[in-house]
Amino acid sequence: MELNTDELDVGNKVCVVGSGALGLVAMKNLMEQGLEVQAFEKNEPKSDLSPLGNESPIFKASYYPTYPSAKDYQKYLESYARHFDITQCIQFSTLVTNVRRDVNDNAWLVFTRNTRTNWEEIKRFGRVIFAIGTNRIKHQPKLEGIEKFTGDIIHSQELKDLNKYSGKRVLVVGSGPTGADTLQFLEEIGAMKLYLSHRSEFTVVPRMIRGRPHDHYITRRMMSLFRSLISFSPRFACALISRATRSAQKAVFPFLASHMSLARPWSSGRGVCFPTGLVVSDHLPYQLRDGIVEAVPEIHKVIGPCSVACGDKTITNLDAIIFCTGYRHDYSIIDGAGNPADPAFASDRFERFNNAQFRKANEHYPRLYYGLLSERYPSSLAILGFILTAYGSVFVQYDLATMALASLWSGSYPLPSKETMKEEIDAHYEFVVKSLERGPMPYTGFRVNDKAAYEWMNLVAGTGIHQRLETWGWAGWRFWWRNRDLYQLLVNGINAPAVYRLFDSGRGRRPWKDAMNSIERTQQEVKAIKEAWKDNIPAHGVVTDS
Repeated sequence: MELNTDELDVGNKVCVVGSGALGLVAMKNLMEQGLEVQAFEKNEPKSDLSPLGNESPIFKASYYPTYPSAKDYQKYLESYARHFDITQCIQFSTLVTNVRRDVNDNAWLVFTRNTRTNWEEIKRFGRVIFAIGTNRIKHQPKLEGIEKFTGDIIHSQELKDLNKYSGKRVLVVGSGPTGADTLQFLEEIGAMKLYLSHRSEFTVVPRMIRGRPHDHYITRRMMSLFRSLISFSPRFACALISRATRSAQKAVFPFLASHMSLARPWSSGRGVCFPTGLVVSDHLPYQLRDGIVEAVPEIHKVIGPCSVACGDKTITNLDAIIFCTGYRHDYSIIDGAGNPADPAFASDRFERFNNAQFRKANEHYPRLYYGLLSERYPSSLAILGFILTAYGSVFVQYDLATMALASLWSGSYPLPSKETMKEEIDAHYEFVVKSLERGPMPYTGFRVNDKAAYEWMNLVAGTGIHQRLETWGWAGWRFWWRNRDLYQLLVNGINAPAVYRLFDSGRGRRPWKDAMNSIERTQQEVKAIKEAWKDNIPAHGVVTDS
């Protein structure tokens, strides 16, 4: 496969498609390293986004609840955008309809349409980042006889008003987090009868375990050890995660052990390479236990105006079916050679992937280096939404990834060679194909073994983290010897994101002068939560904050 030499001089002008969490963190890190950014956002601004001046949103964010509401989350993003003065770079009410490569002019053509006036324009950029995430195209299974159903059929993406289902009989399809939340809301607004249709096994854990959120248990030392383990044996490491989550379910929700509705393994019988579906919910277990929600097999056809068949069970008198079945990736916005899923540039035209037993319909494989860089145009095209590991905050992962991207595109660190990128992408493709012969994957960009990617991103971004805290090379020994207390704090405490801004490497992203104070403050808050739980622990043991 001949790769494009791509762009000897593409300039500093970057188009960012989307201004959600991924787009904001990308813009902030690109601007920090001297790149000129223009973002297009199809939605209207939700509130006043004028700069905050000297106010720190990081300090304000510490007062948000551990599990913030959608409104709190939106407020935080707005605060983040104002604090870093990002909103000046965002053109709202502008939908990007198409992006294509102008091979004659070494640039990207970005086609836009104003959502209020329908005015269309074509803009030219040297570089493009897609930051529209993965929740773009709804995945809704096709059901036999669906035209017979006279009630509501809706995907969770379109769900705006649940109140209309008060007093109604509703079937929720999908046992993921969205399905669990939807069932909780439906109960709160007074739905008459609730059903949960799911086809595979899932595990339910509470939001808090022994008085603490899950991420409070994930120290940097634990993450480093797990990365090493998973690089040695991904299947064993994933089995370990499954065992841990099931143990948590057993400890907090022991009554679910006899609830057979959860135990529906995939039909292959050969096991899967990934942990079974994990649902974080304080309500679903009790809804199942108390009969508020009745779990039924996978829905496979509609048999009447208000009746469906779920396995060997028939459900009648339904008023609505709500599909909480997730989303699928779509690259159709990128025309031609930039499309990472174009089979013309794959060695086997994705034949093995397309024929894999557990490949989802309409699922594609993106040829992206470490789930980030375009293989054919690495110095001018990046796609965000495919970096996801088995642990850690997605927002923090993309903060690190876009620090690295900014270093590459600003010239602070050299791009990987074509051969290096092809080797990594081919290896991951082989892993995906083999995995899909054993069982389903969360999605094809999912990298169970992210050790190499994590080390590369830290190196490129210039964080100094890996050398000081996660290896026993000379830099690691020296840091440990000279900073024993700080070393213990950083590796054994909660994995605070400010650590990535602690060290000054002299290049790449900038260090943050208040990073150490932020880390210490975070550790104190976590310690206070832990001590408060110990002081109030009941005699019978495990509790949650519900």
